[in-house]
Amino acid sequence: MNKVSLLLFFLLAVTTIGCAQESETKVVNPYSKWDGFVLESNPYYFPIGVYTQRPEYAGKYKELGINLYYYLWQGPTAEQITDLKKYGMRTICEFNEYAKENLINDPVVVAWTHLDEPDLVKFSRNKLTKMGQTETKALVKKMWPKMYDKMELGTKDYKGWGFGYSPEYCREEYEKIKKYDSSRPVILGLSKGVVIKEFNARGDRKYNNEDYQNYVNGSGDILSFDIYPVAYKIPEQLNKVADGVDSLAKWDSKDRLKFVAIECTFGRPDGPSATSEQIRAEIWMAIIRGARGISYFVHNFDGDKKFVRSDGLLADPEMMNAIKKQNAEIHSLAKVIYADETSNVKINGNESKIDFVAKEVDGYLYVLSSTITTEEVEAEFNLDNISNGTIEVINEKRTVELKNGKFTDQFAGYDVNLYKIKL
Repeated sequence: MNKVSLLLFFLLAVTTIGCAQESETKVVNPYSKWDGFVLESNPYYFPIGVYTQRPEYAGKYKELGINLYYYLWQGPTAEQITDLKKYGMRTICEFNEYAKENLINDPVVVAWTHLDEPDLVKFSRNKLTKMGQTETKALVKKMWPKMYDKMELGTKDYKGWGFGYSPEYCREEYEKIKKYDSSRPVILGLSKGVVIKEFNARGDRKYNNEDYQNYVNGSGDILSFDIYPVAYKIPEQLNKVADGVDSLAKWDSKDRLKFVAIECTFGRPDGPSATSEQIRAEIWMAIIRGARGISYFVHNFDGDKKFVRSDGLLADPEMMNAIKKQNAEIHSLAKVIYADETSNVKINGNESKIDFVAKEVDGYLYVLSSTITTEEVEAEFNLDNISNGTIEVINEKRTVELKNGKFTDQFAGYDVNLYKIKL
């Protein structure tokens, strides 16, 4: 190769590398604000947890694409942490005395839990009756002073239905954790009361939905909630999962990250339980609305909501395969999920029945979409900057045609379609 040819080859190589670098979209993982949360080996780490499982099963869950243990039963303990490290599994766990003394600088912990579902009754009517009136009224006065006054407990006996932890109490506990460890986030996990009004399990606070804004803005760096529509026998309301993300965002004054607990094997073996298609719909509806982490609830309860087993997913090979596939899909699209939105896509008609978000990443336009109703829907999408082409429907082994900047596709009720289009 002569000098001229060598120079041309060098210039071509530099130009090619430069183009490749320019086509790669810069995307920031929102969890990178906390040191150690994002793995160096995986810059687009997306948290996929499993709720309250035995650490010795961590290897099995890791094979399914689960990368986080969310809560440790009566832990953390030294034995639990040893087991998690054995399988390279990290955790979000309670800030107990063992954690305070041993785990503040341990990378196995990515975040601390904070009073799981404090909005629900923690002091039941039976428990308060055993405590006696004097102690009960003192507790109400400390926890819920306005309720104490409204019930006139200065002169009357308490005859309520019980209550949970107040937002003020939650804030105090949150501040205690942050005093010891300001480097990690604290997650606040709320109940389905986020989207279900007049929820009986809230006891005396049943009609006081204004509590939620105070919970959200007082005591968490990451916000989470759970609702399991199929297990709760409202399968026609899968959209409640997405609505809960909206509620948290509405109350949140600091634009914090949102987690969602997803039902998996709740009603199995003989009760109502979500199918893999319903689980996929719940997940993507939540992600489209802004969720940036999920955790599967994999316990088994029977049709009467009686506990059967905690590791129900591991007893269900068919569901295991479905969850493994679903998790692989999320991980493969994590960079897309974290990317900024583009406004270059619009939908004609059926806006109230279809949710979607569009992202431009590494030379492709991605449109993540789902129906938010039980109805079948035909959707027409308009693209501003692309006129014609073939669109890949991700993980469905099919394509749709883009003509004159438009494409049409069919959606079943609570259906998910993820599109990839070359720019």
